[in-house]
Amino acid sequence: MPNLRTSPKNPNPLSKLQDTFYTDAMTFDTLTWNHDHFFPSIDSEEFKSAYSDLIDQLKELEQRFDRLSSNSTPSVQDFEDLIERFSNVSRDGHLLANYLHLFISTDSRNELAQSTMSQLQMDVFLPLSVLSSRSTRWVGSLDLPSFFEHSALLREHEYLLKKMQQNAQHLMSPQEEELASLLSMSGGDAWYKLYENVSSQLTVEFEDKRLPMAMIRNLARDPNTEIRKKAYEAELNAWKSVEVPIAAALNGIKGETNVLNTKRGYTNSLVPSLRTNAMDQAVLDAMHRAVESSLPYFQRYFKAKAKMLGCNTLAWYDLFAPLGKSSTEYQYQEACELVIDSFATFSDSLADFTQNA
Repeated sequence: MPNLRTSPKNPNPLSKLQDTFYTDAMTFDTLTWNHDHFFPSIDSEEFKSAYSDLIDQLKELEQRFDRLSSNSTPSVQDFEDLIERFSNVSRDGHLLANYLHLFISTDSRNELAQSTMSQLQMDVFLPLSVLSSRSTRWVGSLDLPSFFEHSALLREHEYLLKKMQQNAQHLMSPQEEELASLLSMSGGDAWYKLYENVSSQLTVEFEDKRLPMAMIRNLARDPNTEIRKKAYEAELNAWKSVEVPIAAALNGIKGETNVLNTKRGYTNSLVPSLRTNAMDQAVLDAMHRAVESSLPYFQRYFKAKAKMLGCNTLAWYDLFAPLGKSSTEYQYQEACELVIDSFATFSDSLADFTQNA
């Protein structure tokens, strides 16, 4: 079952921490990377306690679902309770995963964070994936309109529940779906983790130094043309050095996806991707037409930029070259306001979206 919003009727055991996590993420007074106010550390008693609570919630959810799914006509109250339990487990699991990502995203060689994340995948997200497949099949057999008629909570989740019914039409057999979930840890998920680790740990030889790829990419905005060019060539050479594992990872990920989509009865892998993103072919085609119609504007801009840089044509490493000079420095909040105000001159909806972000 997808990540559903938790009803306040059944408080989330980690709700206080969760509120702190997302509130602090939106109101940092400084740009200092600090995760101590979530848990003292990954191996702290607080984190271990939260982890243990999550496992207990998952076991209760599995037991509850086993009892409820055996009844073809569950009560509205039982259905609501199941949604709340799924929401709590899913949100608490992702809360712990997000906390671990605070470490992994800045240091993918952090063995404790990596091993704890792997354990979390095995203990929580793998069984939750199996349970999600089972719940999708079960929801697909229910008369949802009758539940929506008698429950405000279920009506709030009408879109997701109807989407589950739609997905239920493309499930393999229960045994095949369970096997697919179990194999994912050593299949597509493992390939993706390999890709993340290889790409994040890749360093680049540049002017007698070895720099992280992120620093090399930042040099694409250096005012010196030669530095931009050297950085671009160094980046290509670095990716070339890991092309075998990267290609294997991408092929492994897409290979698994293509096989499962075929087995689930999709005509191609684009169809489930469109459904996941709440789109259809007509919307995708309209987006493509919008991109194509805007190309002349970008071409005019790049030609003008090439002329300002003294070039006949714009090289790839000149795409992000700075134009002009400025000694102005902005505080973080000032920069946010500048971006929002600039977007507002073009589109109020874009400015509102940016303000929310």
